[in-house]
Amino acid sequence: SGSPISGPNWQSLGSVVLNNLRPGFPQVAAFDLPSNILSLPASLPGQSHFCLLSFIHSAGDPFMATERNPDLLTIQERKVAQKNLHIVQFVGTPPAPGTGTGTWARLNVAANMFEEKRTIDLVFDLRKFPGYLYILVPKKLLSQKGWDNQKDFVVGPNNLTKKWYKEYSKDAQRLYWEGKFDKVDYEHLAAAMKLVSKERVLQPRNKANISTLTKLSLATDTRHTIFFRIDPPKGAEVGESWNFSIIQRDSKTGSIHGGADYSIRINKPILK
Repeated sequence: SGSPISGPNWQSLGSVVLNNLRPGFPQVAAFDLPSNILSLPASLPGQSHFCLLSFIHSAGDPFMATERNPDLLTIQERKVAQKNLHIVQFVGTPPAPGTGTGTWARLNVAANMFEEKRTIDLVFDLRKFPGYLYILVPKKLLSQKGWDNQKDFVVGPNNLTKKWYKEYSKDAQRLYWEGKFDKVDYEHLAAAMKLVSKERVLQPRNKANISTLTKLSLATDTRHTIFFRIDPPKGAEVGESWNFSIIQRDSKTGSIHGGADYSIRINKPILK
């Protein structure tokens, strides 16, 4: 109806009127997204992400759908679009790259849309992120050639996985007992972390570039979890921000299955 929404699940950012819109001459509808309307991201624990949902309406082609489920609505209605946005927070002075426990996130790679086993690529577009990315991937996703087939990546430091698993597995368990996870999600997270707990991290061969993990093997109706650590670039200062994206595509046809955007910002310490 055009009325603003404000609640625990959805928050309106506003509306924009675009005039003289016609084919071949696209326009941009821009909205401010102040950080104070978002809950603090939990990085790895909680699989925290936000969904940006947009609606298009005009007098000549009105929006009249009544479906309330955003996922179903996006598929059924051409006047609706959505995009997942992951917000990763750094507080205070960033540590030197590769030191400390770091800030981690996770990405679930699913094959519930496949009718048979197939391979996918994960495309990391890091052109707007000059920092450091370290990735943990389950071996079962790899082909028989293993990492030798991944030309865009090299093996990273050997101590990062051990530090991550020791601290974050405890954090995940604590958050579960605090009610931040349901049982099924926690059990999947714990199993996924243990599965890669002895793997070496990978890092892109070339920074601030497009790097692709190729031919990851997925069986029908399976879900795998990839973890990655995000470090800001050296000399990063409070107020700076960057972003990168991850796209899942079919290795054979190149068709896009989905993806996620990640936004990184250096914030001031929270005063208590």
